[in-house]
Amino acid sequence: MKRALKSVLTVLALVICFAGIGRVSPSFAKTKADAKLDKKSVNVDTGEKFTLKYKTKKEIDGIDYEIYVIENDQNADAQESLRYADYNSYSVNDNGKGKYSFTFFKGGTYRITISGYKYIESDDWWYYQTERYSASCDVTVRTVGLVDTDIAVLKGKKKTIELKNAEFIGAEVIENKSYEDDWYDEDDWYDDYYWWGYDYQEEDYTGEVKLSGTTIKGVKAGSEAVKIMVRYRTDKGVEEEKELRVYVTDPQYEPRPADDYIFVQNYSFRLNVSGNSQFSDFEFKSSDENVIRLSQNYGDSYYLEPVGAGTADITFKIDGRKFTDTVTVYNPEISNSVMLLKKKKEAVLEVRGLPEGVNTTFSSNDKKTVSVSADGTVKAKKLGSTYIDVNCDGLLSFTCSITVYDNKTAGKVTAAAYSHIGAEYSQEKRMQDGYFDCSSLAWRSYTEGGVSNFAGASSYAPTAAGLAKELEEEGYKISDCALSADELKPGDLLFYSSGSNGRYLNIDHVAMYYGADYSGGYNHGMIVHARSGGVQAGSYDWYIPDCIVMICRPLK
Repeated sequence: MKRALKSVLTVLALVICFAGIGRVSPSFAKTKADAKLDKKSVNVDTGEKFTLKYKTKKEIDGIDYEIYVIENDQNADAQESLRYADYNSYSVNDNGKGKYSFTFFKGGTYRITISGYKYIESDDWWYYQTERYSASCDVTVRTVGLVDTDIAVLKGKKKTIELKNAEFIGAEVIENKSYEDDWYDEDDWYDDYYWWGYDYQEEDYTGEVKLSGTTIKGVKAGSEAVKIMVRYRTDKGVEEEKELRVYVTDPQYEPRPADDYIFVQNYSFRLNVSGNSQFSDFEFKSSDENVIRLSQNYGDSYYLEPVGAGTADITFKIDGRKFTDTVTVYNPEISNSVMLLKKKKEAVLEVRGLPEGVNTTFSSNDKKTVSVSADGTVKAKKLGSTYIDVNCDGLLSFTCSITVYDNKTAGKVTAAAYSHIGAEYSQEKRMQDGYFDCSSLAWRSYTEGGVSNFAGASSYAPTAAGLAKELEEEGYKISDCALSADELKPGDLLFYSSGSNGRYLNIDHVAMYYGADYSGGYNHGMIVHARSGGVQAGSYDWYIPDCIVMICRPLK
């Protein structure tokens, strides 16, 4: 229990540390240029302290500070070369009034960003926005002495103490205080209260090594480090000593049971390894990265990402010990996640790609609107919308949102719009095959659905503002603002204005309501529209509903 508490406290400390150092600024934050550091670049040795002073050109009341330390990993791929520096590779001390002292323990190149910020009230958001005043300093750290202060060595194997820009003098194992000496005091009421009834003296968590010069041999595995004091002379002639912590590992791997299925929908899963350390050397290879690949390393935990259906061989090494396994990934998909169904018609819903023997059960959230049989046959009974839950033996679940309609043309119009998802966006080529802008998608979908001379145009699509003006004159307007998704019908046209443009009602965009889209039991609605990036489906609730200035219903 005591050991578990120590781990918990350690994790909490890291969380608090990263809360200030690794937090990304909100996307709506404003960054000011009127801030600077007293140094733009610094060159130091490992263990050498330096100070940065943060200044703003004008005095700012109520300003708070955050620090971001980014490491440039020269050995990483270009797209992954920048990352937050490991918490134990540096220390920072707040000296007050915008002054901070830093010490780096690991060589490399870094960028320190100090961000002053204050919260300001916003009319556009229900919470406060943040105004930021950021400045950065590039730091080059030369390794002097130990290359690493924490290493892992496999039980029965050897590792060399690595020094850089320094000459080895000697090393010795120093006395390790037992876990109990650090945490347990029989005269401490706190320990008596929490730890009575447990005998911790019988357990030994510290590993054991054999030391010969710069060579370390792992003798006995343990989760606690063996501490070695290393003495060396720097290239500047200064004799120093530093503690090296060595974790002796005995890694083991337990493959997943055959019925513990891996699904793409699970995003990632943890390799079931034990006996390793957060400082263990880890190598991974997949025979097919389109099936499975390495996701992330978190301390002594390694996570894999299932990418697509198939089987792949994985090989990985922990501190040089090799493991192999064969992994099968499944990618089940529901035949329809959003469905439009004409009243009294039927359709079959199924899940494809499930492992053999996994069964599905179907249930309708509103049996008066839609019924579903055990084999997934869906029957539309009355107008409205609801959803069907699909459960795959408790392993996975899916939701199919269903809108029941009675206007045959509405089904054709929405089907035409949906069929163009993925087409390119272009205003210049808006009437050519494979190209659309927002208004040509709406007009052409209605034309393809059998509506001739739609919005008074027989051969060329009007602009979004032109569509809105004509449809309002024809009496199809049903609202001048956003409605709830439950009030909309397939084929409704939504007109948006993002600012003044001199056109009718300053309209600059149009989208088509497709049908219900449930998430968390709530209908968010789905729209189909053409915008930068192409023709796409989106959420009615989330696509700037405050900018809707008119809704038209051409199909009653």
